[in-house]
Amino acid sequence: MKKYSDFLSWMYKKLPVFQKTGSSAYKPGLDRIKKLLISLKNPEKNFKSIHIAGTNGKGSTAHLLSSIIQESGYKVGLFTSPHLIDFRERIKINGKLILKKEVKKFVIENMNFFIKNDNSFFEMTTAMAFDYFSKNKVDIAIIEVGLGGRLDSTNVLIPNLSIITNISLEHTEYLGETLEEIAKEKAGIIKKKVPVVIGERHKKTYKVFEKIALKMKSKIVFASNYNYSYDNLIEILYQKKNLKTALTSLQFLSFLNIDKKHIKSGLKKYQNKTNFMGRWQVLNNSPKIVLDVCHNLDGFKNIIKQTKIENFKKLIFVMGFVKGRDIKQIFSILPPEAYYFISQPIIERAYPIENIRSKLQSFNFKIVYSDSLNDAYFKALNLSSKNDLIILTGSNFIAQELIDLN
Repeated sequence: MKKYSDFLSWMYKKLPVFQKTGSSAYKPGLDRIKKLLISLKNPEKNFKSIHIAGTNGKGSTAHLLSSIIQESGYKVGLFTSPHLIDFRERIKINGKLILKKEVKKFVIENMNFFIKNDNSFFEMTTAMAFDYFSKNKVDIAIIEVGLGGRLDSTNVLIPNLSIITNISLEHTEYLGETLEEIAKEKAGIIKKKVPVVIGERHKKTYKVFEKIALKMKSKIVFASNYNYSYDNLIEILYQKKNLKTALTSLQFLSFLNIDKKHIKSGLKKYQNKTNFMGRWQVLNNSPKIVLDVCHNLDGFKNIIKQTKIENFKKLIFVMGFVKGRDIKQIFSILPPEAYYFISQPIIERAYPIENIRSKLQSFNFKIVYSDSLNDAYFKALNLSSKNDLIILTGSNFIAQELIDLN
């Protein structure tokens, strides 16, 4: 193997990738990642960190914090998942993607270890990020949980701050059937005497967090109890919750020199400064085309709220989903007057188009089913006029297939 693309192909073929294959790639537990990190001389111990779990808003909160801290003059590592276009989006320092040569070097040096120890794709990626941040001497790294919390590969960290954005039903086959059970799994990132910020106070989960924080002797605060004056700097409605979580977190980062001017400038340009994609990302203005990779009920609720403040004539959705989504529940909150162009991503986990058609038979919606997302997109474009709003959504894989068409 010589090319960067060869190494990516090997990683995807040889190491299980949950993003693409689902449950067959899910390997809970920390023994393998601990063993891998020991072989790398425990790079995770060489930098300060913020650890973020939650159902929605993890990536947004991470990028908001990263931008603010970057503006304050610090070198900030950022580890998020999944990526939209390029694998390297997962590992960034001050918004710059890890170099291709660094990915190749890390895989070459550790390939035999990965194979021998049956490491998952995410374990390998987590270790790569920690190693990269350590070698580049970041001042702080912001680390997003992959799935859940307690058994996630990133949970080997002893961070300076833990954040749990919110809780809703997701991945119930792995995390639990109730909000309380899922909250307990995500609360697994709370470490002894490490403060934790909870983004939203929910009547069914706040006691779970308080109980575990008390047991771990960790100070706990709920961001929803605070108010700030920076809302006007963020135009996207659903980001205002994540903004509140990020701003509340700053009170626990006193070891960093952050003042109001850094907060303001960081928020104004957080998308460009951190290379943040896929959250109400405007790709075109006439018609307005927006990419938003939301994929669960709460995410779609946020999108609907955002459309209430947008100006448009026709509302058009281009959608694709992966297995495990409650299609009927999602469509129960979507506007019947909108137009829907639905297909399936080109991946193993794709929700089959015929199954979606069957699920939506009882809905009196204007739906067009297509053989490909590409076809669905151009049909939507042909229907649109310059004053319409087209939303590309339903899965991260929407971005992979459609973003280059704009």
